[in-house]
Amino acid sequence: GFLGEKDRVKFSYLPFGGGPRICIGLQFATIEALCILATLIKQVDLEKEFKGDPEYFMSLTLQPKDGCQVKIKKRSA
Repeated sequence: GFLGEKDRVKFSYLPFGGGPRICIGLQFATIEALCILATLIKQVDLEKEFKGDPEYFMSLTLQPKDGCQVKIKKRSA
């Protein structure tokens, strides 16, 4: 049978997602994402298309329930 909530080992629902077997590419992927975002932000303007604060739900990661629509406009030189 399955273990109860209090008996479950941390990260047991995410194999290789934490602890000593965490993904070895995590830091590289994070830095790469930041570099891409920094490059993109210099070239475009983002304008939100939603009102108020989004409502969130927890899946594998925290996500806005109905998404967050934005307009992307290329900056003029």
